[in-house]
Amino acid sequence: MLAGMFAPRAVTPPVAFAQWLGAIGTADNTQATSHNVSMPATVSAGDLLIMQFATSAAVGITHTTPSGWSLLLTNVGAIAGGSSFRSSIFYKIANGSEGGTQVSVAVSASVRRAAIVNRIAAGTFDTAAPLSGSSVYVAATPNPDPPVHSPPWGAGKTLWIVGYGQRNSPGSSFVVQYPYPQGNTLARTPSTGTAYVHTASCVVDSETASLDPGAFGSGISTGGSCVGFTLAVRPAS
Repeated sequence: MLAGMFAPRAVTPPVAFAQWLGAIGTADNTQATSHNVSMPATVSAGDLLIMQFATSAAVGITHTTPSGWSLLLTNVGAIAGGSSFRSSIFYKIANGSEGGTQVSVAVSASVRRAAIVNRIAAGTFDTAAPLSGSSVYVAATPNPDPPVHSPPWGAGKTLWIVGYGQRNSPGSSFVVQYPYPQGNTLARTPSTGTAYVHTASCVVDSETASLDPGAFGSGISTGGSCVGFTLAVRPAS
């Protein structure tokens, strides 16, 4: 190197929010002990897939974590009449073969279900500790309110996914009002008999160390057993 010349200094790119690429919602009105959940049509190796899976059935119902996935959260609550409702959050870092496929989720009783799978872009999240979350059972309400959550990494460019799963009595109309305008996704079984199952979620970018989402609104006149959740996706450093 010539005198007076210096080697260029490496520039560290600024940390950015994890990139939300979309979501797919599906529901199955058939009562069964195994349900095939559809994955996004396109999935790249290294993407983060986050599945919210909601069912209603007999007291004590359990969800089995699908092969290759990890369980982040699961929560259950009782409904009047001796039933219960469970909502679980599963996640995996994709190998690239998942696009357009289905993932089987086993449950311990014959149920209807609703599910949403969110997709986060590879390279935009922390692969060592991609997400954290909190969930809470809420008694019957037409306005599900996800819980406050404080991720262990504190303030940062966090991508938040907030939502809920719920069992309701059928209504003549059903329009979800989301607390955030991005990523609004709904999966709902058709109204049958005395109940249906649905799950909804939305996303927001925020650098806050703790998020207390606003409540969802809906067009239902009465609310059913509900599990709300707040998820935080850590950005790549």
